Formats: sequence, structure tokens, C-alpha cells
Amino acid sequence: MPSVTSNDAPRPTRRERLRAELTTEIKAVARRQLEQDGPGAVSWRGIARDVGMSPASLYTYFESLDDLYTHLIADSFRSHAAALQRAVNSMEGRPLADRLFAAKIAYREWAVRHPGEFRLVYNNLLPDYEAPEDGPTTAATIAVGEVFLLLLHEGWRSGEVQPAPSGPRVDTKRLTDAYDIEISSDEFRTAIGAWGMIHGLTSLEVNHHLSEEWVDAATLYLAEMRTLHRSWGLPEPGDDVADSAAAAAAAG
Repeated sequence: MPSVTSNDAPRPTRRERLRAELTTEIKAVARRQLEQDGPGAVSWRGIARDVGMSPASLYTYFESLDDLYTHLIADSFRSHAAALQRAVNSMEGRPLADRLFAAKIAYREWAVRHPGEFRLVYNNLLPDYEAPEDGPTTAATIAVGEVFLLLLHEGWRSGEVQPAPSGPRVDTKRLTDAYDIEISSDEFRTAIGAWGMIHGLTSLEVNHHLSEEWVDAATLYLAEMRTLHRSWGLPEPGDDVADSAAAAAAAG
């Protein structure tokens, strides 16, 4: 009898496929209700009605509405992280400057293409919701920051990114435990400041706080990302990086 390898894993049964399809549909309905009418419009009964099943049947798929929210939030974080990673991967073999710039472009690209998911995970739309401690949302959140941190860490260790300026000391223990890398207080503080610029401009655009009458949000973002690049001592990215990274981020 031939040996069974990992490639010979049994195919999902019909029951398993149907369960996966219904799980995806339930999450899609809940996400649509959130995006269209806000968290006040989302209810267990309303989701069951739109999916075409009884409210009691939903418990076969999710323990509660909060459990469903946890899955939605984790899915969105993972989707965001995957977009960043696709953009970085599209620059395989390219200089660090290009890979870092690709990640910054992808951060915004995913957000403007998925504004409802961006607001769900970053705007605290669910005031009565509490994510489970050390649950799936924690790991998914880390995945987004990991793309940037690993690239910056590479740059600091190779000398391609100029040393982080000295400043107030911050505790890095949880960060180093989460990402399994050694990073200094100054590097951590610098990384957080950079994320503040990247996320801040993206959030202003997604939440319609940048008036088109005053500024083009995409042009502003691109210019500020180039400024951030120069502040790290990195050379200008290649001319094709922004377009290639945006396309890679959108591909998912």
C-alpha cells in the first residue's frame, strides 16, 4: 500500500463544504449589515432572517453575536495583513527601500478598497464588544504590524535604515515576545510613530476627514510616505513600486 503524504489529505465532505459555505454567508451578511447601517442594525434574528435559517440554528456556527464579531474582526485584520504581504512579495529580490514602500502603499490601498472592514477593526464601532483575551483577534492584529516591523528590523540591523533617534524609554518586552525579535526602545518608539503617520492619513481619508476641495488624499499620502522614507535615510523607491504594490494589494 502506498504511503500517505500531506498532499493526500482527504477532501472535505459535502457536509463540511456546506458548513463552510454557510459560515462564509453568515459573516458576509453580518459585515454587510455593519457597513450599511452600523452595529445597531445587526442582530442575531436579523442575520438569521437574511441567511434563511432560524436564530437557534446560528448557534451551530457561532456561540454568540460577540463570537461572530470576533471572527469578522480577525478576518479583516488577516485580510489587511495579507494585502501588505502580497505587496512586499511582489518586490521579491528588490532593495529594502522598495519593499518597505510597497508595504506602505498596500496599507492604504486595502483600506480604501475595504472601508467598512477598516472602520470595523480600527474605529471601535462595537462599543459593547470585548475581544477575548489572547483570542484570534490578538494574533490577527499582530500580523498587520509584523510586516512593517520585520522590514524595519532588517533595515536597522543591516544599516540601511538610519539608527532610531534617542528619546523617552518605552517597554519593549511584549513586542519582542509577540514578534520574536530584539528591538530597542528607540526603535519601537520610532516604529510606532511611523505607524501613526501611515495609519493616521489612511484613517482621515477613509473616514472622509480630508476634503477633496482642499487636498487630494492619494497624492498627499504618496508624498508623505516619500518624506517618511527619506527620514529613514532610504533612497527613493523605484518608479514602478507604487503601482505594482497597489495592484498586488488589490489582487486578493
